[in-house]
Amino acid sequence: MYKRQGVEDPGFAYPKVDQTFEQSLSLRVGELDVLAEFLPGHSNCTSVVTIPALRALLSADYLVTPGLPYCRWEPAPFEGANRRIGELVEQHGLELIVPAHNDLLESKEASLAAIESELSYFQFLRRQVEACVQEGLKEDVILKRCGRAMTERRGVDLGPRARQDADNARRILIEMS
Repeated sequence: MYKRQGVEDPGFAYPKVDQTFEQSLSLRVGELDVLAEFLPGHSNCTSVVTIPALRALLSADYLVTPGLPYCRWEPAPFEGANRRIGELVEQHGLELIVPAHNDLLESKEASLAAIESELSYFQFLRRQVEACVQEGLKEDVILKRCGRAMTERRGVDLGPRARQDADNARRILIEMS
């Protein structure tokens, strides 16, 4: 018997994996062709799903909060994943991106703008980190300074969510070492 969140369900079982893929997988789900693509960046195991007939992409944890990226792995692959999503938008004429959380992106223009927001975020943050490193600052000072710079750039204090800026700066520092 499986117990989850206080609910007992004797018939519950996680689905068994019947198909895996390394880079991509094309399959048919009902009447729809579905394309899954391994796209690490948010994490080392993220995949996205494109449904060409619906002109839609299920972006997992990419483009959840454009302008405040939630990179949980390494920044360079995260940026590469965003560029690849842009290619998929163009290639398939996608008009809808469905992130795992928060708002849908409901046009090609909105999708490309969100991707650009993520990429320009990391470009700006990299310059901040590099400048701090050149000054010889310690990590804790670098993270605080980068967090403040991102708040100034954004023009609004995101409160506790702004910790993500420092976390992204820390990931860039690790990548630089």
